[in-house]
Amino acid sequence: WAQALLPIWTYTQLTVSAPLFAALVAAYGIYAVTRYGIKKARTRNDSHQCANNRGWCRKSCFGHEYIDWYYTDVCGSFYCCRPRNL
Repeated sequence: WAQALLPIWTYTQLTVSAPLFAALVAAYGIYAVTRYGIKKARTRNDSHQCANNRGWCRKSCFGHEYIDWYYTDVCGSFYCCRPRNL
């Protein structure tokens, strides 16, 4: 996981999936994670933004979306789903 992580400041004030949160804590420590305001998603079906706010991290994509494999690493166990028309 550590190789797929971006620098910690890129996650500032974001809500991330539980696996990504755990990876950030393992790599940077809980103090750094809380200092940057990074929060863990409360449920497994929580979705948050990816692909520079052009997509959403979801367990599965909707029919009008595609999986953006380039940005999926920041979604933990989810996929980065982006609309087909963008």
